[in-house]
Amino acid sequence: MRLGLLLLLLLASPSARAKPSCGSGGALGQTTGSAGSGQFKLSVPTTYNPAQAMPLLLALHGDEGTPDYIYSVFLGLQKSSGAFILAAPKAPFGGGSWYQATSQHVTFVNAVLTALLGKYNIDQDRIWITGWSGGATFLGYYAILREDVLAAVVYHMGGGGGGSYSPPAGSCKIPARFVIGSADFLYDLAKTQYNTLTAKGHETVWVELPGVAHKFEPSTLPETWAWLQKKTLCATTTPGSCGPGPAPDAGAPKSDGKLPKPDTRPAPGGELGPAPGPDGGVSPGSDALVLDRDGRFVDRGLEDGCSCSTAPGAGSSLGGLLLLAVVLGRVRRRSR
Repeated sequence: MRLGLLLLLLLASPSARAKPSCGSGGALGQTTGSAGSGQFKLSVPTTYNPAQAMPLLLALHGDEGTPDYIYSVFLGLQKSSGAFILAAPKAPFGGGSWYQATSQHVTFVNAVLTALLGKYNIDQDRIWITGWSGGATFLGYYAILREDVLAAVVYHMGGGGGGSYSPPAGSCKIPARFVIGSADFLYDLAKTQYNTLTAKGHETVWVELPGVAHKFEPSTLPETWAWLQKKTLCATTTPGSCGPGPAPDAGAPKSDGKLPKPDTRPAPGGELGPAPGPDGGVSPGSDALVLDRDGRFVDRGLEDGCSCSTAPGAGSSLGGLLLLAVVLGRVRRRSR
């Protein structure tokens, strides 16, 4: 009976059902981080344990040009759940408007993502993104472009017009949730994006708020959070684990050079890639994080301490549990 209980606990363990990024060295609490050409507000809950991968939520602000509001809204959700890392980037180009200077903002958000994966142990099966107003409009393009790493997208009071649909080759179709008021001036754009994704075979949810104009409705967050928690990349999980991390001043692990960097896919109007910055945490040509053959970010520096699994599915985890059961059974018989 004890053996059965042990197996159940292993199956239920977050580390047994998460694909960790094996990042290390990041601080807890609320901070301001830098990546590429800009900054982002960051909140890491006290429940974060570097030994267990934690989901990440990226939240993009509207045309007010500052992440303060959207950050505060989702900070409340984080405090009540304690179950995810929250990052709210500030658009550094186009006067703070995400859908201006699109290619530069794509590069910047990629740099934020790469920096976080290197500093924290992120569950790469559960990287979610949301935006409101102008941020949601930008996600009409960005969420599709990066559906190879994003598990789900939520459009709050906005959405792209569906004019650009550029998913990476071989990626899974990202689930999308739309929350918008019936009197919102961005209603038609959001509806067009919803229709486009639905027609392309994406899982889509449309939440319409009768009589509501262009206003973020925090009352919709509990249902949105319940929906997000069910979403994983490609509707699956990839078990993995991390070994002892490198010392804080050991530097970034090196790439073996066999796999592409995460941000080198060309996009209309520019290249994807972490832009260099004086204190950006992502240096030009950094090889610390790369994409594996399943399209996940991984740390290739095994000699520097990270032993991230690249198992293609849960089957490898189950095999390990069965092997553990056999070993424990033999030990138990010998002890009698």
